[in-house]
Amino acid sequence: MPEDTTTLQQTIAQLQTRVAELEQSLARQTEQYALLQEVIDQLPYAIYWKDPSLVYRGCNQRFASDLGLASPNAVIGHTDADLGWKEAEFALFQEIDRRIIATRMAEYDDQETVVHANGIREWFETHKVPLIDQVGTVFGVLATYNNITARKQAEATVLAQASLLQD
Repeated sequence: MPEDTTTLQQTIAQLQTRVAELEQSLARQTEQYALLQEVIDQLPYAIYWKDPSLVYRGCNQRFASDLGLASPNAVIGHTDADLGWKEAEFALFQEIDRRIIATRMAEYDDQETVVHANGIREWFETHKVPLIDQVGTVFGVLATYNNITARKQAEATVLAQASLLQD
C-alpha cells in the first residue's frame, strides 16, 4: 500500500509541475497576444482578418470603431451580414474575399465606396491578401483599408476649379 501512495504522490507532483508550466506558457501567450493587439491598434489603417468561411477572426481598434463597436472582441465571430453593411455591399466584399482565397492572389482597390444609411458616401483604399500557412493552405484573408474620402473630395474640388478656370 505505501508504494501505491508514493507513486500517487509522485504522479500528483508531476501533474502539478506540468500545470504550473502550462499556466506560465498561457501567461506568456496572453501577454504576447496583448502586445500584438496593441501594435496593430496603433497602425494608421483599419485591419481585419477572416477565416475561409468569411467569419471575422480579428481586427484592430480602428476597424471596430469604424463599425461603431467598442472593441475588436465585438467583431470576432461575426460575418459581414451581421455587422450592418447593406446587402449589396457585403455581397461584394464577400465576392472579393472568396476570389482572393480561391486565386491566392492579393488585390488592391483605391476606388472602393460605401454609402452609409444616412446617405453619406465614403471612399476607401483597400488591400487584401490571402493568408497562407506553412504547408500552403489558405486559412483566410487579411485586409487593410484607409478612408480616402477627404482626398477624393479635394481632387474633385481641384478638378472643378480647373474646369472653371478653363471656361
